[in-house]
Amino acid sequence: MKPITFILGFALLATSGCIKMKVTEGTRPPTQHVDLFKNGQIPARKFREIAELSVSGERDNEGRAEKRFIREAKNLGGDGLIFEVVPAKSSNSEYVFKGRVIVYQ
Repeated sequence: MKPITFILGFALLATSGCIKMKVTEGTRPPTQHVDLFKNGQIPARKFREIAELSVSGERDNEGRAEKRFIREAKNLGGDGLIFEVVPAKSSNSEYVFKGRVIVYQ
């Protein structure tokens, strides 16, 4: 492994934070596509939640959090992801990125 690759990988890991995950439904086969719902949108179809994801970070990490949540939703077998950004209660500069992994009924 090249030293620059290791340094960049470590820097990304150090700034990305740990995703907190609460899975509420058993194992499902992975999916290839996940519908994304943001800004208060919810699916028009009936759905149920199979997992909750969250990670905290600065506002400019929103895109990174969204991509990680989509990847996790696919791994969990989700059909969709309801993504939201909430200001953290303990800090003015930090946010909590939340994702609800859903499956259609």
